[in-house]
Amino acid sequence: MALRLYKKNIHKYTYLQNIPLAGHKNGLIFRSLKDHLNGQEQWGWHLSAADLLNAANKSPDQHTIVIDLKPSETNNVSLYELKDVWGFSYYAWTPVALRLETLFVDYKVPNPKNFKKSFIHNGDREQVHEFLYLQGGTGSGAWNWGSVGGVNGALLWPDALKFFSYKIMPSTVPIEIQREVLNTTHMTPEELKRELAVYLFQQGKLSFGKAREMADMRAWDFQFMLGSRNIPVHYDVEDYEEDRATLKELGRL
Repeated sequence: MALRLYKKNIHKYTYLQNIPLAGHKNGLIFRSLKDHLNGQEQWGWHLSAADLLNAANKSPDQHTIVIDLKPSETNNVSLYELKDVWGFSYYAWTPVALRLETLFVDYKVPNPKNFKKSFIHNGDREQVHEFLYLQGGTGSGAWNWGSVGGVNGALLWPDALKFFSYKIMPSTVPIEIQREVLNTTHMTPEELKRELAVYLFQQGKLSFGKAREMADMRAWDFQFMLGSRNIPVHYDVEDYEEDRATLKELGRL
């Protein structure tokens, strides 16, 4: 598995360089989390692709991270666009879940190396999830990927399984968005959902907690977004009760 940075212009992807997610020196996951690691017994966290690109000093509007699942195979292209990373960190290790969107799955081409340099994708996508683990946690470790071997899956203890189940498969109602709308606005479904969350919060239809959850953003990131748009942030009793319920759901209370 290789992780690659691409420049993205609507449907066109242009390869720039390989990019590290793991590792405590240059890895984008650790770089994004390091200021919040303080030896907690356990900590559930989420990073969007935009968070990781910002950690790499790359504009999320112009770049994306693509996973090459079979980088060495001939006549086969299997590319997946990274959208989210969830992790449940213990003191010395971290199971993680990657949310991916399919670009090409076992696509047969005569020269995969040249194909991956630049391609166009405007077809349908499916969401898939991959579970891995990192050799690092809230208090120690190099934050490298787990040892390569015949079995390299992440063991999920009940608290971690509960966290991933809550985050990856929440109770939702699907919203259909015409592809023409996405093409016209040059926005992803995730970006449109964030804009809707901001609008509903501004109109008083959603509390801060529910709007932040809908936007799938950390509290301080959502608050920063609202502030950058001069939208007043109010945190009331309902928000407090929602946050308490969420913490109980995650086993943090």
